Amino acid sequence: MTCTAYRIKSAAVRILSLFLCAVFMLLSCPVTVVHAAGAPLMYINDTVFPDWQSTPVHTIDGTVYIPVTMFIDLDAVYYYSNPGVGTFYLQNETTEEYLSFSLKAVNDAYNGKGMIKLDIQVFHDTIYLPAIETANQLGLFVEMNSDNTIIRLSDSTAKMSFTKLIERYNPVIEAPEPEKPPVSSDTPGVTDPPVTPPDTPDKPPVDDPVTDDPPAPVIVPCDLYLCYTDPQSNTLDDLITALESRSLPATFFLSYDYIKSNQKNVIKLYTHGYSIGIFCKNEKAGSSEKALEDIHYANNLLRKIIKKKTRIITLENADDSLNGLLVQNGFKVHSFNILSPSAPKNSSAVVSAVTSALPGVSIAKILMKSDMYSVSAIYETGRFINSHDIIKTYTIDETVQ
Repeated sequence: MTCTAYRIKSAAVRILSLFLCAVFMLLSCPVTVVHAAGAPLMYINDTVFPDWQSTPVHTIDGTVYIPVTMFIDLDAVYYYSNPGVGTFYLQNETTEEYLSFSLKAVNDAYNGKGMIKLDIQVFHDTIYLPAIETANQLGLFVEMNSDNTIIRLSDSTAKMSFTKLIERYNPVIEAPEPEKPPVSSDTPGVTDPPVTPPDTPDKPPVDDPVTDDPPAPVIVPCDLYLCYTDPQSNTLDDLITALESRSLPATFFLSYDYIKSNQKNVIKLYTHGYSIGIFCKNEKAGSSEKALEDIHYANNLLRKIIKKKTRIITLENADDSLNGLLVQNGFKVHSFNILSPSAPKNSSAVVSAVTSALPGVSIAKILMKSDMYSVSAIYETGRFINSHDIIKTYTIDETVQ
């Protein structure tokens, strides 16, 4: 082999080696990935815990604490509290294991076998329990990621694995490549300076033409929630038909007495996809302790009828002290900013009262009356709502503020 041929072969080998090294380095570099912004961090069974933003996980000296509402939201857990003396009771109805504790003795609890140590914390009026210890006492399960930022509390009904659950709600996306600056076509590698548009003189203002007619009210983009309390049985089927014909979701707040006496209606509303909350009436709201007891009874009855509890509440009359107590016990209290008239002369009076209140409102929680005009009123109101694309209708659930 001549010297020239040998040098060419050696150069070719070196070039091939450098190329293979470059390929290896590219393949061995880890791909930068991030979780989608706002991905949930807290779960119960196979669903997202709705309060994960407002009540995050707390870690103290390596112990992870989660809000008591995570335990309450599990269908397997029966919950009762007596705010008068600050006592709480949690029971796993599947295993019959239970815990009772008091805020007056935050380091002690009773589990049926005797007193145990249970370090209870309170942050911003929310009760936090040590996740693993409390779950073990109640026969429940806690799973966490490596840095304790994502957590799931579950009972024996959970079907999805923790890994699959995280993948379902935490989509992984590749980090975007940094944008390259624009390159000038005249000089390679040199960027063009930003171009500043020339100033344009302001046009003189033009006076609006004088008119005697007042401007028409403007409908703004609006999230609308139609709500009812204790609907009449004799018109319920027709009301459901009217709502479905207008494709309107609705939320029904039901009192304990109504739930107890109208279980078929509760099942009917639930199977038609309506959201169900609890309606605390005046005679129950006179005493905060009685009101909370009534709500617990209503929730336990709902769980037997539709296998589901609720934490959304409305009060017949506003009561700041009761409202604060309910929030402390994990409930969400909703009030209404638009009310249909209490004694309308006809359905048109209902429609007029509701639709005239909508202009300028971005969030409309409307309490509709269940009376002789409720069916025809919802047909007419629904026609108005559906004629405005910027009005979006929803049910109230536990994520709605």
